[in-house]
Amino acid sequence: MAKDTPPRWDRRMQQRLARGEAAALGELYDRFASLVHSQAHRMLDDEDAADLVTREVFAQVWEDPEAY
Repeated sequence: MAKDTPPRWDRRMQQRLARGEAAALGELYDRFASLVHSQAHRMLDDEDAADLVTREVFAQVWEDPEAY
């Protein structure tokens, strides 16, 4: 596998998101939301802003899974 090739899980997830599978977004959220939120909170030092950033990140993934 080439160094810049995403892992199989990532490729499958991206394909599922591109097909509009809401369950895929739920799985992605379950797997990464706490990480996204904690990073946002650490950077912004604001719980409400971290919540908003987390929602926006996953909304963006849903809207444009090819960018993910």
